[in-house]
Amino acid sequence: MSVPSRAAQYKASPDDGVSGSGAAPLITGKAVEHPETLATAIRIGNPANWERAIAVQQASQGEFAPVTDAEILDAYRFLASREGIFANPQAPPLLLDY
Repeated sequence: MSVPSRAAQYKASPDDGVSGSGAAPLITGKAVEHPETLATAIRIGNPANWERAIAVQQASQGEFAPVTDAEILDAYRFLASREGIFANPQAPPLLLDY
């Protein structure tokens, strides 16, 4: 796999990502035929930019992590109760990465 030049030059903090555990092809290393997660915007079984995502993750020494729907809902509730911020379901899982 060739590394896109922008990813190869990436030197910022690690680029980490989370995926619903039922739709985590970048974590499992294979396409997910029927992805399932309540976070519909990240319900992607076969990413169009698979190589680019892996290249950025590797260049930044980041990690991908699976999260369950229960964890997504917990993060959603935490963000709403602590900060008064309501977000669509794919955003709060990023809090689980910290």
